[in-house]
Amino acid sequence: GFSLIYGSILVKTYRIYKIFKMKRKTQVVKSIVMYGIVMGITSIHIIMLLLWIHFNKIKLRKKYTIVTEEEYNFCEIPKSEHLGYII
Repeated sequence: GFSLIYGSILVKTYRIYKIFKMKRKTQVVKSIVMYGIVMGITSIHIIMLLLWIHFNKIKLRKKYTIVTEEEYNFCEIPKSEHLGYII
C-alpha cells in the first residue's frame, strides 16, 4: 500500500515538474512510463519484504522455568523486527 500511494504521488509530482519545466515543448511523461515507475518501486519493496521474511524467521525455542523446571515454548523474534517499520 505504501509504495503504491507514495509512488503514484511521486510520479504525478514528477509529471507536473516536467510540464512546467518544459513550457515550450509539448512533450509530457506518458502514462505507461508512470505505471512502469510505480510498478518498479512496488517491485523493489516486494522483493525486499520477501528477502526479509525468508532470512529472518520467527523461531520457537523450548525454555524451562527456574523454580519448577517446567518446559514452555518461547517465540524469539529477530532483532531486525524494527527494520520493517522503516521499509
